[in-house]
Amino acid sequence: MRISLRIVGFCGKIYPVLELYMSHVYGEKGTLCFNLADVDTFVETNLKKDEIKDYYTKKWDNTWRRRPHKRHLFEKFFTECEEKKNAFEHLFEEHPIFVAFPRNHLIYNASLKDYEFFRVFDTYTAFQELSMYLGSKAQSEKPIPEIPDKIMVGAKGFNEWSFRKEPGQKKRSKR
Repeated sequence: MRISLRIVGFCGKIYPVLELYMSHVYGEKGTLCFNLADVDTFVETNLKKDEIKDYYTKKWDNTWRRRPHKRHLFEKFFTECEEKKNAFEHLFEEHPIFVAFPRNHLIYNASLKDYEFFRVFDTYTAFQELSMYLGSKAQSEKPIPEIPDKIMVGAKGFNEWSFRKEPGQKKRSKR
């Protein structure tokens, strides 16, 4: 099993992603896992029984295996990403979407379809999230000037006699 780490940034939040690869007769097949349950499902469907048992034990095994993959290490990865989510805030200043790889590789405005992000948000919800995020970041370019009341009254067409009778006008009789 081979592992590739990624972090998808979407609208101010980060989503850790593990791409797990298994070698098959027909080549390598990668599966994207957004949480620990996805990793468990991948392990249970692709590994042998003794490897699954080894995956769930916390005990470190120094056998012939080069690097045993343990569940608690995957769990640690997801919890560390949750704890360090504030470290990614500066990346959202210019772009609402990014994908970060290990060794400082970063793709802004990446196509989320390639990372199966539709498993996290369906397209309508993703559009709504993006719209709300960009709307909250919008600022007016020019400040609205404050106009004194006396000038505003004249601009609206009122004068000092707008709501009063002018002197010399007769009182209208009701008919």
